[in-house]
Amino acid sequence: MGCYKGGEAHQILFVAPNKMSTDLRSADPKKFSPAFTLITWLVLFYLGVIFWIL
Repeated sequence: MGCYKGGEAHQILFVAPNKMSTDLRSADPKKFSPAFTLITWLVLFYLGVIFWIL
């Protein structure tokens, strides 16, 4: 069960950021700094780790 949950989290972890970054890039690249992208990735990574542990 844990592995299945982890797999779902990984799917979310890879699909959501890709969609998000595409949306942000197409919206207005000047609004979003690399730091913002990095923070977003870190938050998503930690969420993924938490889901993986659960």
